[in-house]
Amino acid sequence: MNWQHATTAVVGFLIVTASWCATAAEPPAGLTVDSAMESDPTVAPPPPKIVYQKQLKPLWLKALAGPEADLRREVAQMISHAHRIGVPGMKETAGALIESLTADDQRSVVRLEIARTLVVLDAKEAAVPLFELLEEQGLSFAQVVEPALSAWDHKPIRNRWMARIEDTRTRRGMLQLAIRGLGRVRETKAVEPLWKLVQKRTTQASFRLDAADALGRIQDTGLVERAQMLAADKTPLGNVDRLLAARLLSQHSDEATRRLLLELAVDRQPAVSAVALQRLLEINSLLVIPLTVELLKNPDANIRMLAARARATHAVASSVEQLEPVLNDPHPDVRRFACNTLFSFGLKADLDAAVRKAATLVLGGEDWRGQEQAALLMGALDHKPSAARLAKLLDAPREEVRIAAAWALRKLAVASTLPAMLARALKVADKRKQEFDGTHDEQLTQLMQTFGQRKYEPALEVAWRLIPKMAPFSERERVAAIWALGHIDLGGRQRELSGLLQGRLADVLTSPAEVHPVRAMSAVTLGRIKATDAVDNLRKFYKLDSPNSEVGLACRWAIQRITGERLPGATVRIIEAGGWRLAPNSK
Repeated sequence: MNWQHATTAVVGFLIVTASWCATAAEPPAGLTVDSAMESDPTVAPPPPKIVYQKQLKPLWLKALAGPEADLRREVAQMISHAHRIGVPGMKETAGALIESLTADDQRSVVRLEIARTLVVLDAKEAAVPLFELLEEQGLSFAQVVEPALSAWDHKPIRNRWMARIEDTRTRRGMLQLAIRGLGRVRETKAVEPLWKLVQKRTTQASFRLDAADALGRIQDTGLVERAQMLAADKTPLGNVDRLLAARLLSQHSDEATRRLLLELAVDRQPAVSAVALQRLLEINSLLVIPLTVELLKNPDANIRMLAARARATHAVASSVEQLEPVLNDPHPDVRRFACNTLFSFGLKADLDAAVRKAATLVLGGEDWRGQEQAALLMGALDHKPSAARLAKLLDAPREEVRIAAAWALRKLAVASTLPAMLARALKVADKRKQEFDGTHDEQLTQLMQTFGQRKYEPALEVAWRLIPKMAPFSERERVAAIWALGHIDLGGRQRELSGLLQGRLADVLTSPAEVHPVRAMSAVTLGRIKATDAVDNLRKFYKLDSPNSEVGLACRWAIQRITGERLPGATVRIIEAGGWRLAPNSK
């Protein structure tokens, strides 16, 4: 019975891993909280152009042919990294790397590093020498080389893999490489030996799963009866067997396969269910639809996600109805996916009303998770009837809800909610005056941007409070307030604001100096309010900060706004990639 206990101990890990892997490849994007001030205006400099020293390759080739083993190893690492980041010509080093790889006096650690580099370079011409070194170099070398040989379909490796899986004395690591390699190249001769490994319960569970995966790659028909045999054991001892059954069918799609997968899709073990559901979704997502009512209640988040994905492909009223409570899902990825799906449904004329009704119900509930997602949904769909409820949620206990409500109200632009938004902003500002712990409140940032977009004059005073450097507000909150002030009618206080903002722009010598985002937004707002008295200062810092900086570009934008003058913009910076342990002398 020892093997039974060992198998049971491993199953928990395998169940979680398999269940997660079935869904993790496709995380939902969800609706996101954006900011108007990020693109009004855009003053970011262009990304730099990275160049590389032309003499790197000749120098590295010379070092590869040199006597120092440690240097050869480091050069191989540098070539690998250089190729990954786009340094041109690195593939041309393959010949020299192969020569160094096969040198009689080459150390194993150097050979291993060169092998890694040849694989990164996708140097298929290295297949023969790499294969010939496998026997003497051991497991670490094989783990690097054999996956590449399977990708390159180097035929001679197949017989060696076949010999390994039929030899009971094969070491574990080498057995795993052989199983996986045979699956990748879809070697039909391996079907029966692999099936023996799958069937044998005394074999380590991970090898059985690898063998099932390999069989599933090799055959896209003919494994259903074998899968049925494995799936027949419904006891806890059969947990791994049922998982094996699901994995065997990874390429199958016939009617018998569908029936078995539907049975496994409701298995009590999440890993079994997840693998079966994943394959059913690949075959036809409509196969999963009859199961989604129960699957969406499953304790496992990955199962719920797979059910939600099925519903996302089926844009009908019943999908809206089933996804409505998923906005409250405990797992953030699942509820965001539901929100994103309902948003896409809401863009369809025949589902728009149903989506808005569902979101209204969730928004009116007490679960903060649902309130957050429903608020985002209402804002994205421009559902103005939700404004009153969103205004109440500005004071919600959870920060996530407060931010989502403020963002949604900014999107809805309903004038009647502005007093409530101002009351919330004043409440936050008054609290900050009493105690400021250095944190950032994104809700306040959203509120400030709303006041600017709506040109809301009653918010002038609270926005004004955020200007000073030592004010108890975060950098981003201050930037938002300064941006808003550029849109609100100042009521004759233009010169006063100009003086304050010029002070922020020019504050570069104090300690600490003013932060660049505040300086840049101060310049933007000076331009927006057409502060003619600020032009000299704007010219000064356009030059001092340079038009390649955010502040310099903001000053350029402001000068053009005030005077109409077009000044030179940013130039693309040239950055020479460096940091190489071996590089030519720049002199």
